[in-house]
Amino acid sequence: MSARPDQSIILSYQECKFCKSSDGFVFYDSHGYCYHCNEIWFGEDYDQELEDMYKMHWTFRDDKTRVPDPDNYFGFVYLITNKKSQRKYIGCKQYWQMRHRKKYKPSNWRVYTSSSKELNQDIEKIGKRNFKFEIIQEYLTKRGLHYYEQHYQMKYHVLTAIIKSTGEKSYYNKNVGGIRFYCPVEKYEDPEYKKKRSELAKAQWSDPEFRKKQETLWADPEYKKKRSELSKAQWSDPEFRKKQSETKAKPENKKKRSELSKARWADPEFRKKQSETTAKPENKKKRSELSKAQWADPEFRKKQSEAKAKPEFRKRHSELSKARWADPEYRKRQETLWADPEFRKKRSELVKARWADPEYRKRQSEAMKGNTNSYKGPYRITFNTGKEIIIDSIKAWAVENGYGWGTLYECVRRVGRKYKDIVKVERLGKTNGDLGR
Repeated sequence: MSARPDQSIILSYQECKFCKSSDGFVFYDSHGYCYHCNEIWFGEDYDQELEDMYKMHWTFRDDKTRVPDPDNYFGFVYLITNKKSQRKYIGCKQYWQMRHRKKYKPSNWRVYTSSSKELNQDIEKIGKRNFKFEIIQEYLTKRGLHYYEQHYQMKYHVLTAIIKSTGEKSYYNKNVGGIRFYCPVEKYEDPEYKKKRSELAKAQWSDPEFRKKQETLWADPEYKKKRSELSKAQWSDPEFRKKQSETKAKPENKKKRSELSKARWADPEFRKKQSETTAKPENKKKRSELSKAQWADPEFRKKQSEAKAKPEFRKRHSELSKARWADPEYRKRQETLWADPEFRKKRSELVKARWADPEYRKRQSEAMKGNTNSYKGPYRITFNTGKEIIIDSIKAWAVENGYGWGTLYECVRRVGRKYKDIVKVERLGKTNGDLGR
């Protein structure tokens, strides 16, 4: 690029009509010259452009007889209106370019048409004659100019106002006060913005390089610790918890999460990764500690009990269980699992440990009170000694005698586990599959 001439002889900088550079074209009295592409512009077209450039288009909104006063004011706040669509733009413009806090040379305020790309595209498309350029007020200082620019932008709600007849945004403004305040509508509620964010996220995660970087980042203990602390701080805020609960409770969000979860678990690769992650001893220990801490909290226990006591929860749980057991593949997996001596030993130890706890036995007994219809019989239990007893409720008898009612129920159905001292459990008068709560 050629060296530029002395600043005193430059009339203005504009976009070059030849190479489209934004700051290389200089207007002289007799010709124009681009210091990017070295093109020269002169003749009648150039003279007309120079004349149009210095033909002022501003009028005062409240007093059409008043004229701008650049000698006594620093700048002005303006309003530009599209006469065809009625869309508007509020901004500010300085009369002078400043250097070392002193007036250096006049700005291009006479023909200025805002910094909005969208607005300038419309001006170029339909012509300046279809726009109205009005000065709202002049201001003596830079501070006053920028303060009142934001004042009027907020007063007229430039980010959210809508033209009722068309549904378009009333203003071309994309922000308030330059880069200081951005439009809240473009964040989470605007469907177009949400769609863009979703597409961007999908594109990022489909990139193997990006996924690798994220995995490396999350493998860093220091980073994980920071994220954990941040998450805990957020969830300790009641307001944040309330918002999250309300968002998750929306039917459309629940449906979306359900579909996403089903799609993930339908992927064999995802299932394999989850199984491997779950099987790691450190992860199992962590989940165990977290679960114990949750259930040790009386408030958490109360919430879980109330949730499980709801008829809709019981119904949904029942339907899910029936659907699982109706799947031959699931039944086969369960039979294989329960046929494993190591697994049965662990389950046995766990059940014994639970029932050895007086507090647990007490809770189970209390839960059975007033619920004598659970697995209502009569049932016949045959022991390995040849003794037989008739009982009315599996659940009540199991709780009173230290047996797992779930295991006894499986004995009735002749699937899964059995007790060594019990040979057979059968329901009298009805089929074993006809069990009601």
